[in-house]
Amino acid sequence: MVVPSLHDPFVYGITPYLQRAFGSIGVGFSIMTKDPDDDRYNRMVGAFKKFYSGLILAGDAADENTIRSLRAMAYPFVLLEKSVRNLRLNTVGTDYADGARKVVDHVVRLGYKNILIATDRLASQFDRQLISNLKDNITSKEGMNKPFIVEFDMPVDGGEIDQGQIDHYLRPPYSAEIIIVVQADLVYSIMSYLRRKNLRVPQDVAIVSMEEGIGFDLMSSPVTCLRRPLSGMALKVSNMIWSEVRNAGKSKYKRQVTISPELIVRKSCGTI
Repeated sequence: MVVPSLHDPFVYGITPYLQRAFGSIGVGFSIMTKDPDDDRYNRMVGAFKKFYSGLILAGDAADENTIRSLRAMAYPFVLLEKSVRNLRLNTVGTDYADGARKVVDHVVRLGYKNILIATDRLASQFDRQLISNLKDNITSKEGMNKPFIVEFDMPVDGGEIDQGQIDHYLRPPYSAEIIIVVQADLVYSIMSYLRRKNLRVPQDVAIVSMEEGIGFDLMSSPVTCLRRPLSGMALKVSNMIWSEVRNAGKSKYKRQVTISPELIVRKSCGTI
């Protein structure tokens, strides 16, 4: 499996499931990283066939050049948490459209009306569809106010966000009641800021994350979040790549599989 970084919770979360899935069919499994600044990687793509029977390209590791080269060689590969609109490829991913629906339905049941959608400015370009799904689901609910979408500048050192980016929406006239955070990394910065301002979660403002982060269940106010279906994804992608390997990358059918995430309800949303 080729991944953009080993420091991604998704990578070391799904790896044990992939090892188990491939081990059950007697196939070896390893991981390598793709450095976007290393020109040697592009030259290595053509040599993958000598070492690996097939590839799983995770996230941003599935760039246009790599996909084009692998297709030209009829090399077996599957995209994980990545889709290419204008190409029919084997893909396995999380059904975030259903995830957005689950989160918004939960928020509506809790009676919140003023919603703030928080996203990292740099990552937001990759999460536009998810943000759009959230916005559409919220506006379709009767009695809900139009959500505000705020792009935050994530601190490089992992510290707090700029208070000017959030204070405006926590005060009247808008008075956000709940913050839906798109990226898990942003949750830590927002929670740190709220704690310093003596704002209680969920009493003063509730929080829901669209991703599960490390230690969410151990925080002072455990965070409600969407959990990716890692076990199901690992099983699907292992079966799919094994089918591609047996057909030498020339399978007649290409499958696009999405699996619905699970909503993990904890204290931060005000339920418990």
